[in-house]
Amino acid sequence: MRKNITGQQHPFFLASSNEPQVIAHRGGAGEWPGETIYAFKQAVALGVDILEMDIRYTRDNHIVLMHDPNVRKTTGTNKRVKNMDVGEITSLRADNWWRIRGITFRTTPTPRFLSSRMY
Repeated sequence: MRKNITGQQHPFFLASSNEPQVIAHRGGAGEWPGETIYAFKQAVALGVDILEMDIRYTRDNHIVLMHDPNVRKTTGTNKRVKNMDVGEITSLRADNWWRIRGITFRTTPTPRFLSSRMY
């Protein structure tokens, strides 16, 4: 039988110091290309408490970090994550939103979930 717990009883909140937590939404997507290893490294360097990320499954059942179901906004390629193989999606640069505004980031591939487990 599953035990029902309230939000305040969840282990995450029980371990909390009741201090405000700084969350890097998609790794700080407004500051650099979100959902990338680059974004997560920058957020960690700033001292954030929590890295928030979105995951999606590829056609061949790999997990990648991607906010939207379609990769168009992030990569410039108009395809859905679920219709792409992991090799195809991880070969795409994840800084399209920035490039169309004249800002480039050296290396920002779309990461697999396992790649992001370095933290």
